[in-house]
Amino acid sequence: MDDDVFSDLAADLEAWLATQSQDGAPDLVLVGLLRGYADEIERHGYVPRSWLSDE
Repeated sequence: MDDDVFSDLAADLEAWLATQSQDGAPDLVLVGLLRGYADEIERHGYVPRSWLSDE
């Protein structure tokens, strides 16, 4: 992944996190979500495409 793509993705994630925090989501909840998803990604070795489904 080149630096521009990485920077764009990082900026998108930062904006999403800031919006969630501004909308009232507690910071510790956001940290917990990030850790949980990081653990799942590490366990699978990839981002599960099933996360795209509405299930």
